[in-house]
Amino acid sequence: MEIEHSLTDILKNSTVLYVEDELEIRKSVCKTLELICKNIIDVASVEEAKKIYEEQTINIILTDIELDGDSGIEFAKYIRNENKTIPIIIMSAYTEKDYLMDAVKLHLVDYLVKPIDFNDLLTTLKNSAETILENGDFTINFKNDVKYDILKNTIIKKNGEKLSLTNLEKKLLRILIKNKNRTVPTDEIKSYVWEDEYPSESALKSLLNKIRLKIGKESIENISGVGYHLLVKE
Repeated sequence: MEIEHSLTDILKNSTVLYVEDELEIRKSVCKTLELICKNIIDVASVEEAKKIYEEQTINIILTDIELDGDSGIEFAKYIRNENKTIPIIIMSAYTEKDYLMDAVKLHLVDYLVKPIDFNDLLTTLKNSAETILENGDFTINFKNDVKYDILKNTIIKKNGEKLSLTNLEKKLLRILIKNKNRTVPTDEIKSYVWEDEYPSESALKSLLNKIRLKIGKESIENISGVGYHLLVKE
């Protein structure tokens, strides 16, 4: 029961990116998804999906295969190039061998055949939640035993104290987490966090100091003249 509760809790706090170009089908599936997951972002094309994926924290991807423009398979390949663990579910009205072979190579959670049965979708989403749980993808552990619960946007201190993040703090932490294997240039951080604005150096340093107070000063390394590198516990 405890594991079942954890899976349900993960889904309730997950953001699902759903790609489907047929409006009526998209509306119908969205209504079902909203009963299970916290936040559903639905788009009609891979182009829109890529933009959303780059800008927001996505926990589960659900995509049709047959789309205008790039296919769902092409989108899944794009995601897998940079993220090997995020749960991907593909839907199709077809069960052609070539599609199935491509799907196997992409390590999908499931390949659902339309029309989608509610119980099949629910089971597949729970399997996705289990993947998230196994990979620890919803929790980032810093070197000083502070944790960041991505799904709940909460910093959890060693003593159990919980701290929330402002929108700017969340965006700063998000770009550092997504690029935790490299030093992120200062200009890249500014462009991502402030978008159309261009903040001063003091504004960036002030934001960094606020984050460091919450996650630990030693968790963000300053590489002089280059940018910043997030240090996490593997």
